[in-house]
Amino acid sequence: MMMKKIIFLVSLVCVSSAFSEIKCDNSVLKTEKTYEIPGAGYWMQAFGDCRITYTSVGGISSKMYNMCTNSAEPITNRIDAYGLPEGDIYTHPGAYGIEFYKTSDLLLSGAQTRPFFQDAHPGDYQSIGILSKSGNERKIRIAMGSAGGSIKDYVIKKKGDDFEIKAVQSEPLKICRNIPSAGLDRQVPILSRDGKYIAGRDNGTRVMKIYKINDRNGDCEFVNEIPAVTSKVSFSFDKKNVIFVVNDPNTRKGRLLQMNIESGEVITLSSPTENVQYMTSTEKGEILYSRKSDSGSGATSTLVKLSPSLIPKANSSDSKSYEAIGLMWAKNCNMQIDLDYALAVGQRLTDENCNAIVKDGDLKSLDAEYSNLKTDEVKKVCSVSAGSAAKTSGSAGPAATGQ
Repeated sequence: MMMKKIIFLVSLVCVSSAFSEIKCDNSVLKTEKTYEIPGAGYWMQAFGDCRITYTSVGGISSKMYNMCTNSAEPITNRIDAYGLPEGDIYTHPGAYGIEFYKTSDLLLSGAQTRPFFQDAHPGDYQSIGILSKSGNERKIRIAMGSAGGSIKDYVIKKKGDDFEIKAVQSEPLKICRNIPSAGLDRQVPILSRDGKYIAGRDNGTRVMKIYKINDRNGDCEFVNEIPAVTSKVSFSFDKKNVIFVVNDPNTRKGRLLQMNIESGEVITLSSPTENVQYMTSTEKGEILYSRKSDSGSGATSTLVKLSPSLIPKANSSDSKSYEAIGLMWAKNCNMQIDLDYALAVGQRLTDENCNAIVKDGDLKSLDAEYSNLKTDEVKKVCSVSAGSAAKTSGSAGPAATGQ
């Protein structure tokens, strides 16, 4: 099963004129901020405090967007860029192997910038973990999704405006050869932010699993598995969760989910009105995700930023009230949703929409498990809903298009 609470569906009813003020689109959701970015936000990676890198529609090239200036910025003409969290270096997989670029060179010289370091570590969809940091020195690990997955470590020393990079191993280390299928699906493996864990699809079972990596021989120790068919994941910097997107069987849209690595608890983060494409976490604990724009145009995507206070919580003391709010919203919007969606919607509805939805009649029409809820008590959570003080769906305006 994809989620523990997926079987409850809301019966369809006609929208009453009394509820004409209720909105049924993405405008009902609290966000820290939204941005319109050029092209699809796939293979999206947080990059420093302000930027994201991502791959454009059709996988033609990488793009970079600056959320602080609300504009696109130049990036080298390769696909699948992956930045170090500090934002000063990013990498591309190249014809020779892994290529390292300085952000400062990029901003000065544009998309024709050349790599300042290359190494023979070939493959697709590289991901990076920071093994350690001390002063001006960082030890990083790069995983490549080729031939079942491989890792290689590097030491980066910052010297003024330049960097010195040395590979720790002479050859990449093949990983997860000890698991029954003798490796991971070649294009899926993704490292955790500390480089100690890796998520990848098992070649035998086709289930996405999380493993701890043995630094000495590359063997993998099973930790947990993601109970859904999905592609690549993104690890949180606090090492507690992974986020990922699945195709929702009811809405036929991309649903954003989060799983606790230790407990395996899965919660929904998006609403049924959103078609999520990709996601990434930031060092500040924010979640960034891209969705198809409301206009339906393939030329742009909507980038959504959620602060930690806006990330729905499954173990809230007000969970039943949030579920009830989400179910009443779906009922008035002629939607079928499960309890996970209802919980996510209830916690992210703007105060205005929340108060418009909570009506005594609708509350009493819900299943018996909500019969003890009182209208006034449910209304109280509208004003204390997660992140109520945060900005609500504030679009950053159109993106620059000169990329």
